Amino acid sequence: MTQTVLIVDDDAGMRELLRFKLGKNDFEVATSSNGRECLDYLEAEPLPDLVLLDIMMPYMDGHEVLDRIRDEIDAALPVVLLTAAESREEIDDGIEVSDHIEKPFRMNEVVDCVEHVLDGSLASD
Repeated sequence: MTQTVLIVDDDAGMRELLRFKLGKNDFEVATSSNGRECLDYLEAEPLPDLVLLDIMMPYMDGHEVLDRIRDEIDAALPVVLLTAAESREEIDDGIEVSDHIEKPFRMNEVVDCVEHVLDGSLASD
């Protein structure tokens, strides 16, 4: 069964690179360019298996999006943060995420992380 990843990043080039790399690794990929689009997608479509969420975005940052996902969508939905600006301590400080990837990253790191998180979520089902 193909697993779906929702990429949320305001950088169009980053979204397309991630879409390409994950697609080449047999994932279905959906994209959103901001937090509002992400929440609209999550409310209207079947939930993805995982969300790759950038923290630094205009209008609604990743923290707010993550809070809304946890409070209004599905507290158990796996979310991996994409971040350049935050330290591991800030991520650990009360933010419930499946994992995080620091920018800049190699595309293979993203694929490995997504596969690891999804393998773990399947094992706990």
